[in-house]
Amino acid sequence: MTADIDERIRQAAAERIAARARLSETLTTIQHRLDPRVLAEQALDRVREQSHRLADDAADYVRERKPTIIAVAVAAVLWLFRRDLGTFARWAMDKATPTTANAEAEPTPSPLHASEENPS
Repeated sequence: MTADIDERIRQAAAERIAARARLSETLTTIQHRLDPRVLAEQALDRVREQSHRLADDAADYVRERKPTIIAVAVAAVLWLFRRDLGTFARWAMDKATPTTANAEAEPTPSPLHASEENPS
């Protein structure tokens, strides 16, 4: 009976040592996972992965809808330069349609070239 108790004590001690080793390994793993550098690297990896996926999706979207994207871009450029284009159109129309009053009168300077004539 003492032999049986001694054997149980040895098994309990072996289990305790094994459990302590597993706990130590688990704590080391947790400490590594919670290391700020590791967390930062994981976050950067996720951001890179998501940004690559987003860029690929955006490129696919543009490839599928190229005419629409071009039309929107042209409309945006025309809207941004609407005043300059209007000035240019009026100047071009004035140049293209000479009238008798304009033909006899002295030529008027273009508003497009006003900055060149009056350097201030």
